[in-house]
Order: sequence, then structure tokens, then C-alpha cells
Amino acid sequence: MSRKTILVVDDEKSQREILEMILSGEGYDVTTASSGEAAIKFAKDRRFDLALTDLKMTGMDGIELLQHLLGLDSSLIVILLTAHGSIESAKEALRRGAFEYLEKPYDKTVLLETINRALKKLDELDSEIVSASPKMESVKRMILKVARSSSTVLIRGESGTGKELVARAIHNQ
Repeated sequence: MSRKTILVVDDEKSQREILEMILSGEGYDVTTASSGEAAIKFAKDRRFDLALTDLKMTGMDGIELLQHLLGLDSSLIVILLTAHGSIESAKEALRRGAFEYLEKPYDKTVLLETINRALKKLDELDSEIVSASPKMESVKRMILKVARSSSTVLIRGESGTGKELVARAIHNQ
């Protein structure tokens, strides 16, 4: 199963339209939101594989939105985009669970490579762990998050539920 659903959040209409045009042209199913609040409504109603959000927006900023989105689905892949980049904001975004942090103006190739890298890892997991359950899709995305960290992981479950598969997938990632 190929990953295709992306939520784009930016308070600037032109930025949303550009991202939607680029991503739709690559075959992604794109939903756009003009604010963090609108993005949260979409995320409650629909499952996304990845979210692209601006850092500086009126109302809710990108870091706050990141926290809300991860609160709804802790395994969601979030990439932050900003024209007001700083080392501190990048470290903060990554510390709070962002997959990547890109500065505007971003290079189209770099943006697409970053998205492809994130979604390709999920596609690789599909060959290791076969499932159709939304809960298992969430587990797969969580595997990517913990694999990037240096945390110790405890995998619990009943006999025969695939704990060894999950452990192997974390190790392989």
C-alpha cells in the first residue's frame, strides 16, 4: 500500500496553493487548511499519513499545532516549514516530535525527497508487517518515531501478536 494522504497547513493562501499543486502533481491526496484550528478539525475526521505545516501562523503556531496533531495521533509524521528559521526553533520542533524542519524558500526537490523519505520508510514497514487495521497503521508510524530515538523500548502483548516483528522492524529502521 502506497502512502498518499497529506495535510498542508499554512495561513498564506499562495503557499497552500503552491504546495497543493506540487504534491498533487506527484500523485498525493492533499487536503489544505488555512489555520491550525481548521487542521485539527480535518485530523479528527480523517487519517493522514503526513502533515506539512508552517511554523509562524496567525492564531495557533506550528509548534502548538504539532502538539495537537500528535495528541490526536502520536504516530503522525509532521514536517515543519518556516521562513523564520532559527537553530532554536528547529531544535524545539524536532524535540517535540517533528520528523523534519525545512526553511522557506524550500527547494522543490528537497521537499519531495524529505516527504518521500518519510513515506518510503512506512512503505518498507508494510512489507515487514502486513496489516489492514488502523491501529496497526498507527503502530507502524510509531515504529519510525522510536527507531530514530535512543530510547529503550518495551514491547508488550499477548502471545502471537507480533511483538518480535515489531522489535525487528524497530531494529531494521
